[in-house]
Amino acid sequence: MATPSLPIEVIEHALSFLDGDLQALAACSLICRSLLPGCRSLVWRDVDLNVPAYKLKERLDKLTEILAQVPDIGPHVGSFTILCGQRARMSVEGAIHLCQLFPALQSLILYSVDSADLPALFALVDSVPTLEALCLFDIGDNFVRASTLYSLPSLPPLPYITEKSNNSSERGAPFQSNLRVLSMVGRRKLRGPSFQAIAPFVKNSGRESSSLRFLDLRAPVNNDLKDEPRVPSFASQLIHFGISVNDLQENGDIDPLGREHMANVFSDLPRCSSLRSLCIQYDASAAFFHREYLQRMHRAPLDSSRVWIYPFFLEKLYSLLSAPGDPPFPDLERLTLVFLNPIDWLLNCQEAFDQLAQAFLDVGDQGTRRYPRFARLEIQVMIADLNFVLGKHARVSEARAHFLEMREKAMPLFAGFTRAGVEVEILWVDRMYQVERA
Repeated sequence: MATPSLPIEVIEHALSFLDGDLQALAACSLICRSLLPGCRSLVWRDVDLNVPAYKLKERLDKLTEILAQVPDIGPHVGSFTILCGQRARMSVEGAIHLCQLFPALQSLILYSVDSADLPALFALVDSVPTLEALCLFDIGDNFVRASTLYSLPSLPPLPYITEKSNNSSERGAPFQSNLRVLSMVGRRKLRGPSFQAIAPFVKNSGRESSSLRFLDLRAPVNNDLKDEPRVPSFASQLIHFGISVNDLQENGDIDPLGREHMANVFSDLPRCSSLRSLCIQYDASAAFFHREYLQRMHRAPLDSSRVWIYPFFLEKLYSLLSAPGDPPFPDLERLTLVFLNPIDWLLNCQEAFDQLAQAFLDVGDQGTRRYPRFARLEIQVMIADLNFVLGKHARVSEARAHFLEMREKAMPLFAGFTRAGVEVEILWVDRMYQVERA
């Protein structure tokens, strides 16, 4: 009498409980040959190369060697990440070569990307039809040293991105992509020509037949207002949008061009009528760096009373959210505010945050909240220790202790949100792009 066997679906479900336990998965794959594909899928689903720059080539070569010896591994790779530290340009060539060995690749995440490599990466998107997420961090011109003063975008939970467009590009069209997530983030300003290389790709990615739903354009452009990232014409199809604004010059004075760009952004944001998640990055890092540099070099006295940001962009956001008529984002569920400045600099913004809370909690003509789904406010701030940012004599424990102390002082700023039951979280993004939580 034949021994009854379990359905393969039951076995695969049991294996899923071993996800992350490499030793257990290795043991299972050796016990039974039929378990090998399921175990291999869990082991190789996410390939993450988080290594120092000097070891990156060695790791890429080793991974290429493994894939050449066992080609059956390639189809199991769904996500590929390369983070090579702070002091080297990321090897785009190596990434592109490996991606061609991953026929089922869905997510590509790269750090320290030179803008000169963007055309090659955009061509890769067209050649990998399974790719659904492209996230590029620390984009810069003439890359020498990776900047660290921006944060990872806080991606909406996966249920947000469940519907894939069934429409496809016409056969023979010049651009074909299944991207649902496109994120390009950097603090260092790009020159106009660099962004001009980005703009056509973004426009093509958002064509009516595309499935693009998550767009994060937090890569500012250097001294050229006409090239600054703007709200795209296809914004109505997005469920997440992120953009960077700035109105502070290096010396702390108001930047008129920055204010003009900010006004343009907020006037165009109502196009994003389907948003569930909005991320606005306020970039005061130039003023912060300048101040810290002067303080450490003792080349100029500092005005201790001027250690804050102007709440102008918060006031513009309040005006947008509270404008008469239908709310611009009726389905908005969460707001992420990224401040590229120390948490201390927020302490003068109490009135602006109170207004913002009121805008979200106001009751409309129907007797219900204008933003009934809004449930989360996420604040991300830059660390306040320049030595730690630059990686010199890093005092991680001191920086963390300072952040925790200042976070307690900053929490009352958001009392209007917490009283209404909105979840508020203040996060610290360190120099290796990791989010620090309580």
